[in-house]
Amino acid sequence: NGDAEKWLSQTVTQFKQYELSTSDQLQALPYLLEDIAYLWYVEHMDLITSFASFNKLFLQQFSSTSSTV
Repeated sequence: NGDAEKWLSQTVTQFKQYELSTSDQLQALPYLLEDIAYLWYVEHMDLITSFASFNKLFLQQFSSTSSTV
């Protein structure tokens, strides 16, 4: 389903509106994720070294599954 893509697109739009640096974007992620997505993030923090790597891993994990973000 498109929930993951939609959430990611809206998040990127908000980051651009607030002109967050890529470092700040990465630091904001744990505060934006909920439920299963947050637990996934905590388990994969070591692999998430940039917002780009988060995007890739997040979509791999959630784009084909239904989840709460």
